[in-house]
Amino acid sequence: LLACVLSAIAGAGLSAAESLASVERKTKDLREMIRFQPKAEERGCTELDWRALAQVNPEIVGWITVSGTSIDLPVALPSKNRPRDWYLDHDAWGKRSELGCPYLDVRCEERGAHLLVFGHRLGRSHHMFTELARAHEQSAFDAIGNATWNSRAGSEVFEPVLSLVVDKDDALIQRFEFDSPSELRNWLTDLLARSAAHTGNASDIALEARRALTLVTCAEARRGGRQRTLVVFAAR
Repeated sequence: LLACVLSAIAGAGLSAAESLASVERKTKDLREMIRFQPKAEERGCTELDWRALAQVNPEIVGWITVSGTSIDLPVALPSKNRPRDWYLDHDAWGKRSELGCPYLDVRCEERGAHLLVFGHRLGRSHHMFTELARAHEQSAFDAIGNATWNSRAGSEVFEPVLSLVVDKDDALIQRFEFDSPSELRNWLTDLLARSAAHTGNASDIALEARRALTLVTCAEARRGGRQRTLVVFAAR
């Protein structure tokens, strides 16, 4: 089940302390607090202070940045004693918030072949994953650049491959185990056949992929909708 990740925010009962501006300011402060200088040998990649992040919230397991967008956000993984969609309505500090925090599907292995990350679509803001909602349109997809996934294992760059809209119960995207690199590549090729938009060399990337990253948000600008926009990236 691909969780519902829409927040209207306009008149959604957010307190002044939990306003969008407040969350954006706190996130900016968090970025500045945990970032070291970019590695000279890995242009565009930045080391994070994981000790500082653990003090903020030990359930933060990654940081996602997508060029061409404003996405530059922590990613949480709810612990086993929490609901799998805990971060739909809790922020990166673990506090109740309708804006939530991007989070990793609990079925993923942090170093597995497929990472699936959920993020809210917000009604009147580019915050969270809102900018991906229309990525099933080729022009919107073309504006999306590489995604950088930072974790305790290091930094990894993923190239955009394809986007599509699926039902929230779509089975194909909810695959996390692959017996070989060829299985992962065949899976990406199957997704490519269903894509609404894709990069020009998507077939080449799919055939050389060793890891995939999928970002998920609501395709519909209303609560309760079943459609999800998926943007799939791959690392070669």
